[in-house]
Amino acid sequence: MIKLHKELFFEGGISMIIETERLYFEPLGSQDLDALKQILQNGKTMESYGGVRSDEECSQWIDRQQQRYEQLGYGIWSILRKDTRQMIGQGGLVYHNWKKEPVLDLVYIIKNEYWQQGYGKEAAAALERYAFETLDVEEVNSIIRDTNEYSQIISLGLGMEVIDRKTDVYRGVSRPHYLYNVKRNK
Repeated sequence: MIKLHKELFFEGGISMIIETERLYFEPLGSQDLDALKQILQNGKTMESYGGVRSDEECSQWIDRQQQRYEQLGYGIWSILRKDTRQMIGQGGLVYHNWKKEPVLDLVYIIKNEYWQQGYGKEAAAALERYAFETLDVEEVNSIIRDTNEYSQIISLGLGMEVIDRKTDVYRGVSRPHYLYNVKRNK
């Protein structure tokens, strides 16, 4: 069960964009800073997403998403468990550069204590559907670290395939990445 909303939908105090069987996706706000820090400042969680972020970078993360919401109508949202309403991750659709060309990147970060419970798969499937059905795009990509095998498995399960590879230097460390891609109706 996935419910998609073009605009904010309010139900029981939750302002959601996407609802799945176990998750809500809702916009980030300044009230989410402490919960966001628990995700972005966790070394294990952030290992495949460029490393931990400082307090200032966490605040800038929220500001950047709010700018995306205003400009594009989407960005990276908080992912909440429906049963506890606890933020367990971040997920959304953003443009990232791949070899100097912008690609729509399906991204999700799930706190490591929730790994191997199907939340990443559930979030990624909902985001892919949102991209095709709500944003009406022709293709979706996922830029994934070569060491992030779980996300690679999820992408393959969504019908994506590897179409390119590159190595970036980020914060002084070489990080190989794959570009996964799926086109509409595949």
